[in-house]
Amino acid sequence: MPARKKGSLKEKVIKTMVLEGGCMEQNNPAGQQNLNKKWLKEFFQIPLDWLSFLLVATVSIIHAIKTSYYLTNTEEGKAEIERQAKERLDR
Repeated sequence: MPARKKGSLKEKVIKTMVLEGGCMEQNNPAGQQNLNKKWLKEFFQIPLDWLSFLLVATVSIIHAIKTSYYLTNTEEGKAEIERQAKERLDR
């Protein structure tokens, strides 16, 4: 059985990222930003188009739920439904 290497997982990840071109020094914010970008690219492989689509879809669904709640559970909403129904019958 192989012996375990000493060092925590966090230290190993930091060493790996530094070797890949990132810099963990606190005095080098550009290196830290480079490291953050690499981390984001590595763990979030979702294209921006999909993220914007998911955002728009989520907002649309929330809007639809709020509108249906308003129309069915408030007096103004019920009055609006009745008004539209009368309009359609009059045509």
